[in-house]
Amino acid sequence: MRLPTSRTIRGAALLCDLDPDLVDAVPAAERAVARRLRVPTLTVTRGTWLPPASPSGVLLGLLVADGVALRCVTAAGFPTGDLLGAGDLIPTRSAAPRLPGTDRAQVSWQVVDPLTVAVLDSRFAAWTARWPALVRLLFMRQAEHTERLMARASLMHRQRVEERVLLLLWALSDRWGTVTRDGILVPIPLRHHQLAALTASLRPSVTLALQRLDTRGIVERHVRGYLLRCPLEEAWERLGGEREAAMPAR
Repeated sequence: MRLPTSRTIRGAALLCDLDPDLVDAVPAAERAVARRLRVPTLTVTRGTWLPPASPSGVLLGLLVADGVALRCVTAAGFPTGDLLGAGDLIPTRSAAPRLPGTDRAQVSWQVVDPLTVAVLDSRFAAWTARWPALVRLLFMRQAEHTERLMARASLMHRQRVEERVLLLLWALSDRWGTVTRDGILVPIPLRHHQLAALTASLRPSVTLALQRLDTRGIVERHVRGYLLRCPLEEAWERLGGEREAAMPAR
């Protein structure tokens, strides 16, 4: 099903309300000044989205305050996905990466959960030039995001798609999961094609994998996302039991 086009509402807010940790990185003597810093904001509804371009370098990037966005890079027809949430930096729009030969990859964005971002413009840069610890924190976050992305990508070498989906959801639960009486809820309403991009899989294979995980009481679709019904060790045993049963007798 085709996603609607997102709608964007412009506004403004105090940086301390959007991201208190950034203000806490400012030296105590100047923290009161930092708490008065207002930045432009964008509120984006669910759907396909195109981040704004940077005219003449005025826009440094966007800082996610709330919500979740999916970035997909498609090369030779195969999409690879990355999720960005609170505290992450969204780069300004630029040319798509070039592939070997003459082709370019395609970059697309989808807002999975309504997004609120702070616009880091030249005024923000001028203010924060006096607070290197704040800028360092932004760089550290970018590095941590890259490390999480690489770690998650290493899990996708599993051959079975249900294992990839299970490991992805557990990886997402470390950051977004909440404990309920029925299990751990990952409150991100990802569609099957979005899970496919995040697990280097095909959409029909993801649909079948979710059905298998649901049948075995491992993962259940939830109105807000996905519910992990049992501990990972137990889920692994259930999948391992299925694999052993499918092996021919020697």
